[in-house]
Amino acid sequence: MKNNKKIAVIGCGVMGTILINNLKELKFPVLGLDKDDDIKQAEGCDIVILAVKPQDFKNLNLKLAKDTLVISIMAGITIVKIKSQLKVTKIIRAMPNMPARINQGFVGWYATKHVANDDKNFAEQLFNKMGDSMELSNEDSINKVTAIAGSGPAYVFHTIQSYINGAKALGLKESDAKKMVFQTIKGSLAMVNEQTDLDTLIKSVASKGGTTEAALKVFNKKNAAKIWEQAMGSAYNRAKEL
Repeated sequence: MKNNKKIAVIGCGVMGTILINNLKELKFPVLGLDKDDDIKQAEGCDIVILAVKPQDFKNLNLKLAKDTLVISIMAGITIVKIKSQLKVTKIIRAMPNMPARINQGFVGWYATKHVANDDKNFAEQLFNKMGDSMELSNEDSINKVTAIAGSGPAYVFHTIQSYINGAKALGLKESDAKKMVFQTIKGSLAMVNEQTDLDTLIKSVASKGGTTEAALKVFNKKNAAKIWEQAMGSAYNRAKEL
């Protein structure tokens, strides 16, 4: 996509500001508008990115041209709702997660059939600037992305906290526990980047009758894998309700 397209980002919160800054770094001209600004300025733009809070969407009174590309990162606001209120058909709905704040995030996105490949390429370029992205085959997959990647950082933080608490229960002071756990996680992720077969990696650490096997038996007895399935299933169902 040529950089002469007029782009407006409505919503200058954390994620909206990230989008504005990334667009500037990609050399696209962009107009940043907060919800209290004169958002009518967006009506002359070729691309309008909606980054307002979902509850504020109903207050966006915009008259857009029918060929305007609308990109929404609003959680819970469906394409049907966007079509109904803004009277457009070229819509991309996306779900970025929190690590996008440091350009290490994941963005799942779905485009209506009216979105041209040129527009898709633009969206992908923008989303990849936030970390990595994936085009989805249907809108319901946005709910799955919400459950897996959107909520995912909290799962990771919770797991890390439990890991640290386990180390402290063995008698380590918190600073030592954090140093040990953080470096173990960093090193393990680096190994995953080289060897993505997780079963092989587990077996390479867990020798027969050893300490690792003893710990893994506890995880298996408590059915940790099932707990993860149930937790993400609950998040997915809640995402559909919003």
